[in-house]
Amino acid sequence: MNQFILLVFLFFAEHIIARGPPTLLPNTTNFNTLDINENDSIELQCPVTNSPDLSIQWSKNNEDLDSMWSSSNLVIKRFLLKIQQAHLTDAGLYKCNVVNGFGSVQVQFRINIKCK
Repeated sequence: MNQFILLVFLFFAEHIIARGPPTLLPNTTNFNTLDINENDSIELQCPVTNSPDLSIQWSKNNEDLDSMWSSSNLVIKRFLLKIQQAHLTDAGLYKCNVVNGFGSVQVQFRINIKCK
């Protein structure tokens, strides 16, 4: 019985110790500037290590974007934010904030929309 408890403890300890805060994927930065033509589509991919226990929050100009709400022009799917057809009003600072019990990481995207 004691060996069983020890094995269970070691199993859980290994999984707890091996985990840590979310991190950026290799060769990525946490600040990006994109110049987009009006009416083009935009896909912002949050370049962070994936784990089932991550909480992801997108925002635009420091106002949270609700991932449950989508319009015909804006779609949020976990690590992806997509604007189907960019308008001048879509310009701004977008942030992807990723959090777990060990810490957080934030990625920012400055989107500039150019008139055609």
